[in-house]
Formats: sequence, C-alpha cells, structure tokens
Amino acid sequence: MELNLKSQQLIALSPDLARLQAEGYEIEIHPSNHLLVKSVPYVTVNRTVAYGTLIAPLILTPNNIAGPPLNHQIYFQGDMPYDVQGQSLGPSLGMEQAGTHNLAGGLIAPFYFSAKPIKPGWTKPNDYYELVVTYVNLLEKYAQRIDSAATAKTYRVHDIEGTDSVHAYPDTATTRAGITAAAEKLANSRVAIIGLGGTGSYVLDFLSKTNVREIRLYDGDLFSQHNAYRAPGAAGREIIMANPSPFKVHYLKGIYEKMHLNIVAVPQYLTEIGPEFIETDFVFLCIDRAETRAAILDGLLHLDKPFCDVGMGATLKGTALSATMRTTFSAPGHRSHRYRIPTTDIPDEYATNIQIAELNALNAALAVIRWKKHLGFYRVREPEYSSVYTTAFNRIDNEDVVAQ
Repeated sequence: MELNLKSQQLIALSPDLARLQAEGYEIEIHPSNHLLVKSVPYVTVNRTVAYGTLIAPLILTPNNIAGPPLNHQIYFQGDMPYDVQGQSLGPSLGMEQAGTHNLAGGLIAPFYFSAKPIKPGWTKPNDYYELVVTYVNLLEKYAQRIDSAATAKTYRVHDIEGTDSVHAYPDTATTRAGITAAAEKLANSRVAIIGLGGTGSYVLDFLSKTNVREIRLYDGDLFSQHNAYRAPGAAGREIIMANPSPFKVHYLKGIYEKMHLNIVAVPQYLTEIGPEFIETDFVFLCIDRAETRAAILDGLLHLDKPFCDVGMGATLKGTALSATMRTTFSAPGHRSHRYRIPTTDIPDEYATNIQIAELNALNAALAVIRWKKHLGFYRVREPEYSSVYTTAFNRIDNEDVVAQ
C-alpha cells in the first residue's frame, strides 16, 4: 500500500506515532512505507556508545493511519549491541548473526530483533509506540550506564520527503498539542499583510507558525533603526548599519522563510488593490495612513474579500502612557461596521503615533485570533466585528456583536 497522505499528516493522525514524536523520539516515515526511529543509543563491543536506527514495516488501516504492527519484530541499522560487561545482546534480543536484510526502497538492515516482553498472554504490541519503546528500552538502559546523557529522545526533526509542506521542518508543536484537525482549517489560505511596521511584522511572526499556503508582504519602507525596536526578534548591528538599508519586506522574509517556505515580498507602497488579490483569501491591513487605507478598503470591498484592519493610539499624559488598540474584522455579509475604520488623516497624527513593541504585538495577536475565529480554529459564541482594548482599564470592549 502506498502512502497517500503527507508524512507529517500520517504522524499527526496516528495517535501512537504522534505520541512518539511528541515525546522526542526521532521518527521519520520512509517513502518505502517503513517507520524509522533514529539516534537510538546502544553499546558497542568496545564499550562505547553508538547510535543506530530501528526500522519497522508500517501497516496502514483503510483510513490511512497507522494500524497495529504486523508482529513484535523489528529491524536494526548499526553494529551488534552489547551490555556493559561486553556480552552480546543477540540472545536476549532473539537475534541471529548479522546478515543483509534488503527492505523496500533501498533500506538495508544488518540485524533483525525478535524479543518478547515477559507478560502473561502477550503476543505482539498493541501499537507502534509500544513496539518502539520496548526495543529502545532494551538498548538504551545499557548505553546510559556508560553515558547517563545517552537518550533516543533527541527532539530532532527531519525534512519531509515527497510532500508539499509549507514549513522547512515539521510542526511538532501542533502534533504534540493534538490540535492538528483545528490547524488544518488554516491550510488552504493565501494571506496578505499590507504594511510591515510594528503591528504588521508581528502578524507575520504569528502567521509564519501556521500552515497557511502563502503569505504576501506589501511595504515600500526600508528597515531602519527605529523599526528594530518595535519588530519581533533582534536585528543585528550589521542590518542597522547596512548601506543601502534593506526593504522591510526583504529583511523580514529573510528571517521567516527559515520556517515558512511560501513568503512573497513585494517592496512597494500599496495604494490600491490590484488583480493579484483575486486569489488572496484574507488580508491584514496594518497601515497608519488613513487616506491610503480608504482606497485599499474600496478595492477589498469590490472583490468582497474578508479582512482585518488594525489601529493603535497612544498618548503621553504626564509621565505615563494611555493606549487603545482597535481590531475591526470585515467579511462578506457583514460590512456595516466599516464606519469604525478611519479613512481621513487626523491633524498632527504623528504626535500621537506612539508605538511600543508589546502594544504592536497585542494588536497583531488580537487580529490573528479574530482571523482564526473566522476560519473555525477558535470557538465563537457571539462574533464581534470590532473590538477595542484599553490599557488604562485592561479591558476589551466588543462592538458590532452578532448574536447566534
């Protein structure tokens, strides 16, 4: 049977495989339909610790998840394992002399283990977790007598072969939390962020950790020193001193494409919505020029696109700041709240345009949470289409609430 699910999906949907990965075992699904458990410590004939690989044929159910193993046996790539006294573990592992076991897909294993735990009525493991842990424990306990730090729980991840994953490495956090089904609701979205200032850059930070299909970045600004103090991460001095300075979108793409592979940088000020937005599923509008926002809003409404507009205001009163953060969500069928989005610039706007990293991050977080509600990731009882958070009262006031 061929794998017709992506490797990471198979792991996520199979409770025993997901448990192995969540506990830190270095597992991989080989294209030949074998489960590989790498970096398993064992003792060599010279009483040193080495690391081998356990290999088990992967049996799938009709639902394309891992079923019960075929039997209690497993293959091993490595040298003959020994105990700390220099005695071969061959007899206790039910193992014959080293040979050549040609498995599918070019896999070759010199050893074949066939050990059974001493349990009344036990015939074979219930799942792959039990199978793997049984053999890891048999090998690891001797290795740890020589090196107490020896462990098969490396928490190391591997590139996913033959998949179209948007991530550079598997999202084991989602798997570990058991929320894969919820996360898959985000998978088909093409998302755009217009404006990569303090708030927009945090939106990118949060989106890069999701499995959205594509993230498009629009901003014509250069990355300057003041940007570094209200953007996620820590920009190096070489970035700040670079001549010429990089565009914000190029700098941020360079950081986040290390995790998310489908980020498109567009180094330009967007003043209208072009035809490229026809394929966009959602837009985060994070700009502070109200007149520019008005033209963009008209374009998004013309295409009937869902979007989230954010706004922030902070003023200095004496020696303390007072701040508000607005999050306005708009979707087909619910557009009446547009009046809450400012479309004309206020006098002396930059006198109150105080932005601090935690305020930007919170504004971005509220917007991303609202987007996830829209896609069903978070439960919603009474959808709000605009909300305002105030620091002075530590309160979020929901507005334009739709009762269900």
